Amino acid sequence: MDLIHNNDINVFSENFSVPEKSYLKIIIAWIIFGILATVIEILQTFFILGAILFLFIEHRKKRWPKSIIGLKKNAFRQDMKNNWWLILMVGFGTQILAISLIVWFSPQTIIHIVNRLPLLVDGSINMLSVITLFIMLIFSTLGEELVFRDLLQNRLGWYIPPIAANLIISILFGVLHYSPGIIAIVLFDIVPIIIDSVIYGLLWDRTKNIVIPWIAHWLADWIGLVCLLILI
Repeated sequence: MDLIHNNDINVFSENFSVPEKSYLKIIIAWIIFGILATVIEILQTFFILGAILFLFIEHRKKRWPKSIIGLKKNAFRQDMKNNWWLILMVGFGTQILAISLIVWFSPQTIIHIVNRLPLLVDGSINMLSVITLFIMLIFSTLGEELVFRDLLQNRLGWYIPPIAANLIISILFGVLHYSPGIIAIVLFDIVPIIIDSVIYGLLWDRTKNIVIPWIAHWLADWIGLVCLLILI
């Protein structure tokens, strides 16, 4: 473990103590809300935006250290240096592998994925829609990482082993991308998303720097979108 990360842990321990287990009820409530959002699609927007608002209010009210919400700009270069290979693996490796397996074994999944992308669902692809989607990815991936890594995985990891927290939240993350269809196609769609989320969660556990999994997440979605545009 590098010196910068050691210093961050020392600052964390000196300025923060894990809340009582009653706080765990809040995290469980957000997880249940997320599960409901998989069934009632309109709740997904409220789930993401509401969680971000909760984080903001919580930070202002409790005055926890900024490191609690993963704002560690001084550690960015070192975190990138230590984890670039994981970022490239999830950004390029898992995306290309997943797309290749889908093309070989379940090509219908490509249409299934495209149908849940709002700017491509009608089949009309133009430069404006692609640029808009790329820009949307910047903000959507940041929002998702704040919610799933900062609010859910991080805080759940205060009470259970971090590996278990990562797996639980990654499954929730994958299920939230559910779109109705044949079970085999749905699995080809969701399982790679869960695997990607586990890697984002690993990046979070290794750095506690929200920017690192955000970069990995945005890169993965960007490369995945390029692969889709090539295939459709």
